[in-house]
Amino acid sequence: MPYSCFCAWFYISVSLLQKTPSFPVSCHAAGFHTNQAEMFWMKDGEEIHQGVEEGEILPNNDGTFQKRRT
Repeated sequence: MPYSCFCAWFYISVSLLQKTPSFPVSCHAAGFHTNQAEMFWMKDGEEIHQGVEEGEILPNNDGTFQKRRT
């Protein structure tokens, strides 16, 4: 895959999700223990910002947090 998704904090899980080829790819990070996290897409070593939607940081029931970026 030519794109990579990174989360700048420690996390338990990072997943790339795509329902069908016509849907955008989402990156989901979960299980981190701070309500602040920076996620970014990269291609060929460069950060990508154009056309990227950043989701909110949401709490999980176990006290950890999750975030999605599309």
